[in-house]
Formats: sequence, structure tokens, C-alpha cells
Amino acid sequence: MKIKRISLPIIATLVAGFFVMVAPVAAEAATGATILANWSDAFNRPVFVRIGTYDGVNGFGMSKIQKKHNIYWTASLKFVTANPNGGTKQGDDRLYLAYANRKVCSSSGTCTYTTSIPVRVVMSNVYAGTYYGVVVNGAIGIKTAYCITDTAATDCPAWVDEALSNIAARTATPAPETVWSYTPLGATP
Repeated sequence: MKIKRISLPIIATLVAGFFVMVAPVAAEAATGATILANWSDAFNRPVFVRIGTYDGVNGFGMSKIQKKHNIYWTASLKFVTANPNGGTKQGDDRLYLAYANRKVCSSSGTCTYTTSIPVRVVMSNVYAGTYYGVVVNGAIGIKTAYCITDTAATDCPAWVDEALSNIAARTATPAPETVWSYTPLGATP
């Protein structure tokens, strides 16, 4: 049996190739663990959202919230978690709820609330070493946020996030056809 020698430059290339392939995976895992924003709820409990991850089926954090549920602004999450009731405990999670209320006004100025879409945020302070492939080594944070419709948890219409983020950020006047509240003002799906 004859043993072939591998030269040092070839080994260096193999090692370098190994690190090149591993680096994006490690960078992605570190990015997913990054906390985008943190704040307190109405009872001064910590709330935060990580970048997270979403593969089209599973995930958590802002990646899942944006890609699956059509909520793009952390200000939207802040408004929901500011619910004066402080959310409700469900197992290890805390669930927060707010409503996007759509109103329609006639030319005479009479307005009627036609739709109230519940928006839920799920927060977890459970410690996780790894969560959906992301090395967290800490509390998970916001797992997800979504609208509740007659077809269960689903994506939100664009007007929900836009109006909510405007109110929460206090940077712009919300669209006149949308009002946010912690109780429904119109029919819920």
C-alpha cells in the first residue's frame, strides 16, 4: 500500500475551503440571535424581538413575523405588548392582543367600524441554547406575531401593520380609516 503525500498548500486550501463554507452558517446563526429591539410591557416586564429565522415552514422572531405574517415594524409589536391588561400567561408564553379596526365613512361624514382584526404577539422568556437552528443561549423573546382571522393564524393585511406602526411610533397620523384599540370596535373575522 502506497501512501500519497499531500502538500501543505493543498491542505491550506482544504482548511480554508472548510472555513469559507462554515462562516456563512455561523454568521447566519449569530445574526438570528441578534436582538433587534427591547422594551417593557404595561407591567414593566421585559419584551424583546430577535432577528430569528424562517425557512418557509418553521421559525421565530422578526424573520418569521415578516415573511409569514406580513408585520414589518417593531413599533407594531410594541403597541400590541403595551396592552394595559399586561397580556395573559399561557404555559411558558405570554400572549398579548390588540385590534386593528377598519372604519368606513360616508360622504355625509357618518363612520362605521366594519372590521376588527385581532393581532396577537407571543412572547417567551424561556431559556434556549438553540432554537430552530439559531444559537440563542438566552431567553427566546417574541416567537411570533400574527392576525387572527376566521381561517386561524394568518398573514395580516398591509393596512394593519402600517396603521399600528404609525400609532406606536407616534411619528405619523394613521390612515383615517384605521383606528387601533385593545378591544374590538367592529365585527371580528
